[in-house]
Amino acid sequence: MLKKLRGNAGFTLLEVLAVVALLGVLGAMLLPSLDSAAGRAKNARLESDLATIDNAILLYKMDNGTWTCGKDGQSCPVTCGMPSALVSKLTVGGEN
Repeated sequence: MLKKLRGNAGFTLLEVLAVVALLGVLGAMLLPSLDSAAGRAKNARLESDLATIDNAILLYKMDNGTWTCGKDGQSCPVTCGMPSALVSKLTVGGEN
């Protein structure tokens, strides 16, 4: 009787292929949702970074009483201490 049970143990090739195909289909359905979740997380981090920069600029104004740091009143806090050659390469409004 033990010999009969041993001969029937295991899965057939067709059953294994069906499971692998099913896992492939489920994985293909899952990947787009993971990709969109990563995009949403990236956007949330960018919004958080922008809020941090906004707070830093407001704190600068509160500490110094002005938005500028130059004696001429024209310098931007971001460019203070930078060489003039580097400042001239900065763009306004993200334009190239």
